Amino acid sequence: MGANSKESHLAYNVRRHSLRTLLGICKFDAGLVKKVVVTGNAISLVLPCLDDSDSEIREIAISLLFLFSQHEPQGVVEYLLKPRRLEVLVGFLENDDKDDVQMAAAGILANLPKSEKSLTTKLIELDGHTAIINILRTGTMKAKENALSALFRFTDPTNLESQRILVEGGAYPLLVNFLRSSSVTAKARAAALIGNLSTSSQKLAVVSKPSGCWCFKPSGAPVCQAHGGTCSVTSTFCVLEAKALPDLVRLLSGRVYETAIEAIQTLSTLVFEASPQRGANVLHEADAIKPTLEILTWGTDSLKEEALSLLEKVFLSKEMVEFYGSTARLSLAGLTGSNFHEDGRHRRKAARVLSLLERYSRSSTSIIPGLYG
Repeated sequence: MGANSKESHLAYNVRRHSLRTLLGICKFDAGLVKKVVVTGNAISLVLPCLDDSDSEIREIAISLLFLFSQHEPQGVVEYLLKPRRLEVLVGFLENDDKDDVQMAAAGILANLPKSEKSLTTKLIELDGHTAIINILRTGTMKAKENALSALFRFTDPTNLESQRILVEGGAYPLLVNFLRSSSVTAKARAAALIGNLSTSSQKLAVVSKPSGCWCFKPSGAPVCQAHGGTCSVTSTFCVLEAKALPDLVRLLSGRVYETAIEAIQTLSTLVFEASPQRGANVLHEADAIKPTLEILTWGTDSLKEEALSLLEKVFLSKEMVEFYGSTARLSLAGLTGSNFHEDGRHRRKAARVLSLLERYSRSSTSIIPGLYG
């Protein structure tokens, strides 16, 4: 028995030392990680270590798996969908005593394909989303960044139920807070997540039905300026009700590509081509249109394209053309005459926005209160 015990202890030490050495090398050589994963069948060798009786080996294994999942996520998904495997990962998410382990577990979920609906469903059943939301409250910044990325699978606009579960779990106010984070990555991911939720707001908004007689019309809740119905954070995921609009506009004005592009995409969810006036007026009152126009002078090609897409909806409103037309024409004229994307696609989009400006003649009056001062 003594000999067997020594052999077992030796095997344990060798395994632990080997895993620790591999982790140390992989952290500093991304090229090696890809090579090990693709050619060395590394995932299948590391996965069984998650079931090891020793906590240190399990923790090293989860950190390795995080690195490997960036290159071979499908193998990890197949493993996690087996019985009791996902419970182990959720346990790592809930481990507030081990920051690096928690960060790695959140990172694994962030790397796995969002299209795996069954994985999302199982995570919800195991309260995995709650564990991720708690990381947003108490985790390290790196763990929070990974947790934000992991939340994208729950904010898929085609899955209203998972969106609702996430919002009811208290995620929305945390996302708004992250818009003011010191981390550019956290700000950008939070803005994108809010954009996913905002995409659903219009169809969730309860549009007030007119009463047969005005004298019996109930006072009811105020009508949302953006969505034309009754909105709240929990029922319609409304950006205005969540008080996120000022921070999104600030990101748009910050001239940082990573946050500006997510902010403009989210702001664009407030303007609907079928009825652009409401959303355009909301953006006007929030001072969001001026920084959008400024992007046409400082932004990258992809950011300029997003700005043009938003302006193409905003300038369906005659009142917006009357107010911003002069400034917009100068910026757009520069784009239509430049080498902005040699394929011509972006120049054509700029020309379409310019044609919207030319559609309306300037009027001395406006239906928007205070539009001219």
